[in-house]
Amino acid sequence: LDELLDRVWDGAVLGPLAWVARTDDPALTVAALAALCLSALSSYVRARGASLDYSVEESHLTRGLHYGLVVIGLGFGLAWVIWVAAGVAALAAIVRTSQVAREERA
Repeated sequence: LDELLDRVWDGAVLGPLAWVARTDDPALTVAALAALCLSALSSYVRARGASLDYSVEESHLTRGLHYGLVVIGLGFGLAWVIWVAAGVAALAAIVRTSQVAREERA
């Protein structure tokens, strides 16, 4: 349920952000879509790993950082902060993928 609410939050915040910024700020649109997609990928890797009985760590720190960065980016109109949020989501996906791969090899 926790991951579902994360995806709903991302879709409710980043989706409209991408839509509104599509004509005025294409870079912000790409950043919002990248953050949205990479966050979904990270969630998918965790869920898929858990369904295969791998112990994939759930980091509330990266989740909180992702939320905080998106809120700061929206509050101050900083597109680069949304890019950093996308980077945090990508890092989470990479870490989770490496955890699953490590357990698969073991």
